[in-house]
Amino acid sequence: MSAEIRELLTDSEKFIEFAKTAFHAVDADENGSIDIEELEEMMKDIASDLDISAPTKHEVMEVMENIDEDQSGTIDFEEFKVFLREIFESVLKLNNL
Repeated sequence: MSAEIRELLTDSEKFIEFAKTAFHAVDADENGSIDIEELEEMMKDIASDLDISAPTKHEVMEVMENIDEDQSGTIDFEEFKVFLREIFESVLKLNNL
């Protein structure tokens, strides 16, 4: 998995394509932004896949506040790309420990 993540981080076209696919998967109402409910659903799905506890409302709100740089109350594609890149970089860092 690390090789695939490294490739995404070094190939901007692949990264953007991946980010678009992921963004559209989360943007359930297809309005071009991710709202708190869509973020919560994504976080619950990830928690379920990882077999960990679902996030609390407070945790979802904290994540939204951290990602939503312009404080619009939603996550746009540019904010999502930054978030995704940070996740990938963190995964690589953890795998190198």
